[in-house]
Amino acid sequence: MQSFFKKYSSYFFYVLFGILAVQGFLKSGEKSDFGDYFQASKYFYEKKDLYNKNFLKSLQTEIKPEEIFKAENLEKLEMLKGNVGTYIYPPVFAFLLIPLGFLDYSVASAIFLVINLAFLYGCFYYLKLNFDSEKFSQISFLTLLIGFKFFENHVANNQVAFVLLFLCIYSLFSKNEILSGLAIAVAIWIKLTPAIFLVYFLFQKEYKKIFYCAIFGVLILFLPSIYSHDYNIASLIDWKELVLDKAMKNPEFRSWKNNQSLISTLAKYFLPNADLLNQSEHGLPILNLSKESLKLLFYFLSALIFLPIGIYFLKNKNKEKMISILFILSVVFSGISWIHSFVFLLFPIFYLLKIFLETKQEKYFSYFFYLVLILSIFINKSLIGQKMESKLLMFSYLLYLSLAYLSLVIKINTNNERN
Repeated sequence: MQSFFKKYSSYFFYVLFGILAVQGFLKSGEKSDFGDYFQASKYFYEKKDLYNKNFLKSLQTEIKPEEIFKAENLEKLEMLKGNVGTYIYPPVFAFLLIPLGFLDYSVASAIFLVINLAFLYGCFYYLKLNFDSEKFSQISFLTLLIGFKFFENHVANNQVAFVLLFLCIYSLFSKNEILSGLAIAVAIWIKLTPAIFLVYFLFQKEYKKIFYCAIFGVLILFLPSIYSHDYNIASLIDWKELVLDKAMKNPEFRSWKNNQSLISTLAKYFLPNADLLNQSEHGLPILNLSKESLKLLFYFLSALIFLPIGIYFLKNKNKEKMISILFILSVVFSGISWIHSFVFLLFPIFYLLKIFLETKQEKYFSYFFYLVLILSIFINKSLIGQKMESKLLMFSYLLYLSLAYLSLVIKINTNNERN
């Protein structure tokens, strides 16, 4: 059986990758997150209100707290989860997508999907270049299988995380400091969370990569100014005020069922009205806290996680382990971590499988490892039902799954691993 799996694992990988691609193309013409990008690219070209600032302000004045549960108001609130006010990325991303805005939506969506799938394949290709393993095919297939829920959700939403994932992996392993700095700078200005990898460069004393990231970061930020400097600056100010400041200061910012980040989980647990449509159905909040108290709790829990890891980094210079930890933390501590955001677990899962299959581990670790992998695969609405999955998502099971992966990465025996 083992020889059969070894012989045909590469075929299994391509079959699974093909299923992923087919699912994406079948849904490429449907409404998805790409619709937000597509609309934003049009808005940028036409110099319109990129973040629907006027609608959001009118919504705040129209809906009184005591009337929030009226049907017509719930519909307006639901719009915030649809096409209104949902573009939360910096203006440069909308600028880069302008060429797709000239195409028919279904065509543009299909092209964007192809780009994403190419970058996902590029992740595995680049891992192959940097990880010497006879079991690479088996590891790649199992990585795709274990994380399939996240990858499937990503293509269904036609998101941008595959692009970010490749840019991060390339930047972390590339020996070309200029291109590495460029790659991580592009990733940061698409979504801020990849900035966490600057910590890795700092610990590894790769200061040139940080320098080039800073240079390219400034250039990329003002790249849309080529088209319209005044509009770019105005959009940047709106993005800072409506997205960046609000996300940093308000724990309720998009703390909906599918948001599995730590801050969102605490908001769902302890803040009333964090998710108006789902909290009461699942007996939440558990306890009512003020926003200030919740922030203090968040900072306390963050310190509990970050301080030991910071000490661990000072003592342990294993590169792959550090990178795996940072990939997990980038999802856990992001303000918004939808299901598809957890494609960032690709690297930690790949790393864990590689070490586990090539290094002898203690029994208790092996049992926990198998349990986490099984939960990753089988917690799926097609197997446990939509109602149970909905409840698990409301309680942010992906956050706890990520923390389980974090503990596995820290505890795994790496005696035979290269440093």
